[in-house]
Amino acid sequence: MSEATLTTGAITIELLADVCVAMELIDQHISSWALEAMKDPEEGPALRRVLEQLLGIVEGTRTATPIRDR
Repeated sequence: MSEATLTTGAITIELLADVCVAMELIDQHISSWALEAMKDPEEGPALRRVLEQLLGIVEGTRTATPIRDR
């Protein structure tokens, strides 16, 4: 089926599948990083910065709000 003939429903399902795959990968990578940060506390601040930036993007803001202030 070419992209020009996709229905709204098919596009929605594809988008949902893409989001699910992306969220799974993000979860895996951040969980792995968090486990490593537990072994090496110097990794903690970098992980927190990434999480703050990621949440800022998801929430549609440009500024990073500290996670503990959410």
